[in-house]
Amino acid sequence: MEQNTSPTIQVTASGKVVVTNAKDIVLLDGEGNPIAKRNRFALCNCGKTQDGPFCDGAHKE
Repeated sequence: MEQNTSPTIQVTASGKVVVTNAKDIVLLDGEGNPIAKRNRFALCNCGKTQDGPFCDGAHKE
């Protein structure tokens, strides 16, 4: 089976937005400045994270 190396953005059943193979994706803040990122990350969509824009699991509390 061939492994997918293209960037993907997946919205999971729980609503989490997961980005994989993100090395070629440019992530920008609200002012257009680049945000340092990982190759795989989840974006926060609840607003409770302390690691914005990344999900840190704070929504579980």
